[in-house]
Amino acid sequence: MTTIYARAQDQVLTATILPKLACNNRKSVKLHVDFDSVWDGYAKSALFYTDKDPTVYPEVLSSSGECTIPHEVLAEAGRLFITIQGINSTTGQLKSTTPISYKILPGTPSLMVSDP
Repeated sequence: MTTIYARAQDQVLTATILPKLACNNRKSVKLHVDFDSVWDGYAKSALFYTDKDPTVYPEVLSSSGECTIPHEVLAEAGRLFITIQGINSTTGQLKSTTPISYKILPGTPSLMVSDP
């Protein structure tokens, strides 16, 4: 599995390891985020969207800071944007990060089998 690594320091999200990605991946790309102590007590989600489709696809991060990147945002070559949002269940505070931008390269076209 390919993994994008990032670090959240307060409200700044920074990519630390950016492997090259081709479009048309399904359930084969993960995001792993390391958080500083400011994020303690927050339930965290990663939000994904692209320059081709402004629809936001949220994914809940595990306790280790990982999730699988939705295939919808990897369907086409272009720019992928990733940001983090968290909710503190005790205080009700909402925290967000700056987005990072990631280039998705052209890949193998989706195979569509037509009827004979």
